[in-house]
Amino acid sequence: MNAPKKLLLDECINWRLLRNLPEYPVKTVRQMGWSGLKNGELLIKAQNKFDVLITIDKNLKYQQNFVKYDIALIVLDVFINDLEHLLPLINQIKEHLLTIKVHEIRIVK
Repeated sequence: MNAPKKLLLDECINWRLLRNLPEYPVKTVRQMGWSGLKNGELLIKAQNKFDVLITIDKNLKYQQNFVKYDIALIVLDVFINDLEHLLPLINQIKEHLLTIKVHEIRIVK
């Protein structure tokens, strides 16, 4: 059996979401000491330690060329970063985590 994917929650994601992904090793950008990094810098650092970056930044996929980075991206399509708006997406996030591969971008609505 494969090891669970290592997840990084972007600064824009409510950190409490990690409590709802107990089967995965999850860290936040803040926990890693990477707060304030520009997206390109963040991706360079993250690709060496994580498999998937979870964000609500819908523009990230347009701002960066993901072929350059060895990481996958899950974009949560929400307008408000409150946990109550993120929790309904947990099952979809987990489904995507089963099949997502490096360089892929998945949108979760």
